[in-house]
Amino acid sequence: MAKTTSLGFTDTADGGATTKAFTRANLNFPVDFSVKTDSESKVLLVNKTSPLDQLESIRVESSNIVDVYKGTSIDPSVYAPSRQGVSIVVQVNDVLRVTDAAVPAFQLDLPISVHTVVKVPLSSYITAADVQTVIGRALAIFYNSNDVTTGRISSLLRGSMLPAGL
Repeated sequence: MAKTTSLGFTDTADGGATTKAFTRANLNFPVDFSVKTDSESKVLLVNKTSPLDQLESIRVESSNIVDVYKGTSIDPSVYAPSRQGVSIVVQVNDVLRVTDAAVPAFQLDLPISVHTVVKVPLSSYITAADVQTVIGRALAIFYNSNDVTTGRISSLLRGSMLPAGL
């Protein structure tokens, strides 16, 4: 019997238009970035277009997971034969600079860092498309339903965790 996979959710239509709240940047790695460090499981890139005192850096790192089921509520009777997995961390560090044309001496640098962690079992049943779907759902949490504005991000920054309508 052929095996099939499915993620355990159904998105219920809510009458609104399908929204695309997030468009990913198209980073030109060969042109804009240099390798600062490169090891077997970690790379650190720096953006050559950013000033040295306002450096953008990107970290990509993987590590092995001994037990991907640790901390989950999955019943042990349905564990895969192997509990091993991989964790991938992607981190972007940027600096938002504030200046004032009327006061040339004014400068304020504000660090912004975002990191995403993907943890998956080492299983041939999991595809890159499956992981992309879940990454997309994680990014969608930064937006309200049928919304393409930064309103929910603004609320999150102020400590309001519930999405609108809940």
